[in-house]
Amino acid sequence: MVLITTDIAMLLGGNAEPSYHLMITALPSEIAATKNKRCTHLLQDFILDTLQISPNRGVLQFQAVTEENLATNGMTALQEIEQLERQPIEEDGRFRAISRQSRRSKKSSVPAFTERIRSGIPSLRSTTPSRQQYSTIQMGESKSTEASGLGKKRVKRRQSILAFFKR
Repeated sequence: MVLITTDIAMLLGGNAEPSYHLMITALPSEIAATKNKRCTHLLQDFILDTLQISPNRGVLQFQAVTEENLATNGMTALQEIEQLERQPIEEDGRFRAISRQSRRSKKSSVPAFTERIRSGIPSLRSTTPSRQQYSTIQMGESKSTEASGLGKKRVKRRQSILAFFKR
């Protein structure tokens, strides 16, 4: 809330040029040295930009008001703080119920995921992407392998690397 009165004559620095006295009232937790420095700078820059009154012609005063002495909307700040402190306790039970439900749904979705994995992973050794097998990974004979005696596979020897690229 801002209250501007122009009928009060202020002598600041020995002359009657435009000046201001700004009183800021807030809860003690909101008034601190670093906050006051920042707010002073921002407010005096704003007044300089809008009213063209230099910062050396203004006074800012920060006042702390206790929670039980500051009221708005039919409640003191102390009552609002107490209400906000009680509110998370009541909502905490709701969040627990929601998180329990989400844990149950995660548990029920895990078996479906494992079934998907068991049904098969695409074979990486298939000859073409259109012929990938999803049930199990089966190795068939390819052009570069030939069966030998005891079920072992052996790679054919190439004569030179150039023959490999000429195909």
